[in-house]
Amino acid sequence: MPYTRKEYVHGTPAPKISIFEMGDPKNQYDTEIVLQSIEAGSLSDKSLEALRIHVNRSLGEKLSKYYYRINLYPHTILRGKKWLAFAGADRISSGMRRAFGKPSGRSVRVKENQVIATIRVDKTDVDFVKKLLKSVAPKLATPCRIEIKDI
Repeated sequence: MPYTRKEYVHGTPAPKISIFEMGDPKNQYDTEIVLQSIEAGSLSDKSLEALRIHVNRSLGEKLSKYYYRINLYPHTILRGKKWLAFAGADRISSGMRRAFGKPSGRSVRVKENQVIATIRVDKTDVDFVKKLLKSVAPKLATPCRIEIKDI
């Protein structure tokens, strides 16, 4: 069972991703391009932030109007055990005994076929966005597919 209630876990780090919607949501768009997971898995908040920065920067340079949204929020709290890395550390540390760990980051549990990100653009820009999402998909830990829908 993952830890998600931050009021019960002391020292919970804030998620690295802070902005979830970019662009202009009020414009009229023709096409919606969706990045969707193929398998269930876990995505870290750092990978979501890398996805957001790369896509938003590329869309801002190339397109004049777009709407980009990340549909996930990292609720799960990750824990990590610190290791001692100096001479004689094996005598001091207790190894994996009582290795509960301290909060070290956040992640998202992704289900099969769950939407990770949504981009709305005009039909003329679909090829550019599709190529962009193909280049960004390896940044995520789970394999992804790209779906194009008419609005």
